[in-house]
Amino acid sequence: MPPKKYIDFVEKPAEERRGKAPPYAMRNYVDVICPHCNTICAEIPEEFLKQTKASECLKHLRVCEVFKAKGGEVVSAPEKKKSEIDTLKAEMAAIRGDISAIWSIVGGGDPAPTTMVELKERLPQKVDEIGVKRKREEELSVYHGWTKKEEKELRTIVRGDMLEANKRS
Repeated sequence: MPPKKYIDFVEKPAEERRGKAPPYAMRNYVDVICPHCNTICAEIPEEFLKQTKASECLKHLRVCEVFKAKGGEVVSAPEKKKSEIDTLKAEMAAIRGDISAIWSIVGGGDPAPTTMVELKERLPQKVDEIGVKRKREEELSVYHGWTKKEEKELRTIVRGDMLEANKRS
């Protein structure tokens, strides 16, 4: 069994008091007194004293001004190590975010792809659509400020060879 922690914190004998949580039944509480500031730093139910005393004392030491004035330091709790599953979940979330970002950059609508495989399948089609759309926008930018009749005449001249090829097939 590990040694008892915070032995300098005094435990008063248990006293029967009204409970702090519903149904507010009578319970036995142990008052824990700080050796530095001599105040009651915790009221712990007698049946939970073993499990709770150390954490309650540590919480108090973090805020106890007398303890700090004496040069006392409380080491903060060590960071919990992430499990491998948590790490993988975080990586997957980051990948999904990247996929969504790529999809929004190419102007993709709903539903967005959720996997790299799905993105690889749908991306070439979207890129082709963008290329066609941009080519059309470039063509139309040439006609800015022209009347519909002028645009039609120019298209007939530029695409005349295409019209003849379509008529042959």
